Amino acid sequence: MTTADQEITVSMGALKIVWEHLGEGRFGDYNPDDSEDDPLMRFTVLIYSNKEKDYVPVEDGSYCTLIEVDKATAFELEILGQMILTSFKNSTNPKRTLEAASWLTI
Repeated sequence: MTTADQEITVSMGALKIVWEHLGEGRFGDYNPDDSEDDPLMRFTVLIYSNKEKDYVPVEDGSYCTLIEVDKATAFELEILGQMILTSFKNSTNPKRTLEAASWLTI
């Protein structure tokens, strides 16, 4: 099973990050007929809402990365998810922290 076939979720306290492939590629929508395009992973950061009694997306918290679907393992995405959530939690500018994480590659 590749990461394209599954959603990888990492939790840390009230925060959660979800990794998934939503059909995105290097130039917008992934084009399998373009030899220069690759399917890419996206992460979304969520926070638990007592009001909603569920996790809700963090504002500006979803980014496509440069991580190619076929090169990423679930273990690698779990480790990166922990690193992103730790940085997000400790950041004075969470949006910029997540933007920087969008440049991640494996």
